[in-house]
Amino acid sequence: MFGGNGSDAVSWKEGSVLPGLRATKPSAYSIQAKIGQARVKIARTTRMKGGIPMANRICFVELPAGTTGPTKSFYSDAFGFAMTDFGPTYSCTMTGDVDLGLQADAKEASRAPLPVIQVESLETTESLVKRAGGVITRATFSFPGGRRFHFRDPAGNELAAMQPD
Repeated sequence: MFGGNGSDAVSWKEGSVLPGLRATKPSAYSIQAKIGQARVKIARTTRMKGGIPMANRICFVELPAGTTGPTKSFYSDAFGFAMTDFGPTYSCTMTGDVDLGLQADAKEASRAPLPVIQVESLETTESLVKRAGGVITRATFSFPGGRRFHFRDPAGNELAAMQPD
């Protein structure tokens, strides 16, 4: 939200284009902008570091799939998703935003969609998850692009926390 005295506040989403808005100084947490003669500071909803989205946000959703072929075709045909194969049992989008993975290895697949939360420190997050009442369901492991562990929240939902390389 930004605006003069709050009564004329306007919602803004990063990447949106507003008439008369010109970013003048990007930073890690906000954008200084000039609207007409007024300078305003616009807080970002996702912090950035070198153009890479920062931690504590859902960055990936992994779906169990019997085989990747038909599921991959469905998401391509229905939504135009381009999928990258990582072996015969795994495919995912590589947009850098919230990506979608298809896990066809029954031994590796979760029972339901698996939201993945990007974190700054996997070790610290594991400790915080346990302290908050979560249960680790899969120990930390490496994958192309980082490391992650799986956990169940107190309601029984399985999620993962990941730290990129």
